Amino acid sequence: MKKAVGYIRVSSDDQANSLVAQKEKIEAYAKFSSLELVDVFVDENVSGGMPIFERKGGAAMELFVRQNKISDIVIVKPDRAFRNVVNSLQTMEKWKEEGVSLHISDMGGVSLNTNSAIARLLFTTVISMAEFEKNITGERIRTVFESKKISGKKYSRPMYGYNNVDGMMVINNQEQAIIDCMREWKVSGMSYSKIASSLNSAGVKSKCGKTFHTSTIKYILTNPMCK
Repeated sequence: MKKAVGYIRVSSDDQANSLVAQKEKIEAYAKFSSLELVDVFVDENVSGGMPIFERKGGAAMELFVRQNKISDIVIVKPDRAFRNVVNSLQTMEKWKEEGVSLHISDMGGVSLNTNSAIARLLFTTVISMAEFEKNITGERIRTVFESKKISGKKYSRPMYGYNNVDGMMVINNQEQAIIDCMREWKVSGMSYSKIASSLNSAGVKSKCGKTFHTSTIKYILTNPMCK
């Protein structure tokens, strides 16, 4: 029986149920496909835009796969692992050279094993469409946010560096100072992960009063709306 690992990802704290659902689907798929599921790797509060090997769980999975000669990786949907065409193609080519097959248990109601050329073509097409939809949505959101920022109206949710006061965005000077510090650290060469760790060690909290994550820091420093 071939050995396999599973990989699951959620992008926010309120998706805990999704972790359980993804794990159950992966276990069911492995059993149906006669794969020995030896471990399941998890990334929580991580954006799909981050390359999989830069995520804590994704990096741990890659090391485990190489060290234990794992032949198969199972995910539920393509966007759990990828949201970028270039990164997905590079990763797929790397796994192909290492003799590792990627299984997607749910591709619109059917499963997919990327060990064939036609399956890889279908996979690439799906990822391309996902990236296109993400970019289009991002453009629309930025247009709306820019309009609200100019008018001083609040955004759909609290944004680090600002407070929502009576429907208007009001600059939070303390948070803006922290953002300036983040930018200085990034320019000096610190990684997003190191910046998050430094803020957490200093007891600085995120907008929702929780610890900072790598993805949070990246969002703040790359999102023009936070400036």
